[in-house]
Amino acid sequence: VGYTQSYGVFQAHYASEAAVTDNIIGNKEHKSQAAIAAIGSLGNGGIVALFSILLYPWLPSLGRWVRLVCFFGACLMSLGLGLAAASRNFAHLLCTQGIIFGLGSGIIQYTLAPVLPEYFNKRAGLAQGIVIAAAGLGGGCYSPLVRALLQGIGTRKTLGVLAAIHLVVNTIASMMARGPRKFQKRKKGIVGFAAFKEPIVVLLMAVNFISALIVMVPMCFGPEFSKSLGYNSKTAALLLALTSLVGVPARLLLGCLADKLGHQNTLFAGIAVYAASAWAIWLPTAQKGNKALWIIFLILYGLVNGVAQTLIPSVQKSIFGNEKYYSYAGVFASGRGVGLLFGVLIAGELIKKADEAWEFSEAIIYTASLASIGAVCLFLVRWLQARKAGWKWVQ
Repeated sequence: VGYTQSYGVFQAHYASEAAVTDNIIGNKEHKSQAAIAAIGSLGNGGIVALFSILLYPWLPSLGRWVRLVCFFGACLMSLGLGLAAASRNFAHLLCTQGIIFGLGSGIIQYTLAPVLPEYFNKRAGLAQGIVIAAAGLGGGCYSPLVRALLQGIGTRKTLGVLAAIHLVVNTIASMMARGPRKFQKRKKGIVGFAAFKEPIVVLLMAVNFISALIVMVPMCFGPEFSKSLGYNSKTAALLLALTSLVGVPARLLLGCLADKLGHQNTLFAGIAVYAASAWAIWLPTAQKGNKALWIIFLILYGLVNGVAQTLIPSVQKSIFGNEKYYSYAGVFASGRGVGLLFGVLIAGELIKKADEAWEFSEAIIYTASLASIGAVCLFLVRWLQARKAGWKWVQ
């Protein structure tokens, strides 16, 4: 996940002449923000998430095989980056750094992520916060590291080094993986269309889809936006790292707050802050070219960026219970997969050029609008639950 959060460095690099000089991407594709964003979209694990509706109900049956499954994912991630090092055109990059890496990333993420809330019933928020905080720490380290490697040893060797790092780290993580806990009753069937007659299910699907569409937009295009404001490549990468590092303590705090104030309350507040800051700070930054506003937005975004990843699993578990959790989580994760695949791709298509800050305005409006809709959906979930079971301040 740390690598995924630092993909913005690759986004900026592949759009530069240096990538063309390295003969790793074609002259035509390097001018297209959407084309380059497609590599990151495919590499974020969304491919596997698409099929979660079929996979999640059977996760409890994995048992001790979970380690082997995760190790297979780790090998795919390293293979994708290693083969990308031999790329000589955009299609090769898309298949390797995009599809192959994305398959491996998705296998690990969507095998382990839904399991965590089962081991921490009372401190699920803090547990999720620690995991996502580690992702922020990874992003904070990866961003300057990747930028330094790209400038120091070139694109191909950088991808080779990253392949080796991923193999070592992910192999260790795979050996430590644990499968779902055993419960007497588990619903293993796939959720049918009848479930979507329930408004809460539809609204939670919308929240998963929307949050995935917009979660990586500032991360992916942040370095390019920073350069449009006049920052150099080094500073742009450091600002991306700052965004990730701000999220490390913030995600721990969000997890603790969620356990105290309620997971739904905290999730709603986080997405509402994202929407408000995009409208009130990021959009004026693009229109005025104000560097100070951009720093303020990055800090706010860093503070709330991990709120959906941190809290959505525990929110869903609290609503549907242990018996139905995996079946419903699979449906929602599939919706999330669609969002992950197309979110930054759509934003990239809205950015025709990246020379001036105002040229990002349409992508910013797209992000702010969807975040606002997501906040409304969460409010409605809260309201519907209150009608059904009575109002609780901590929910």
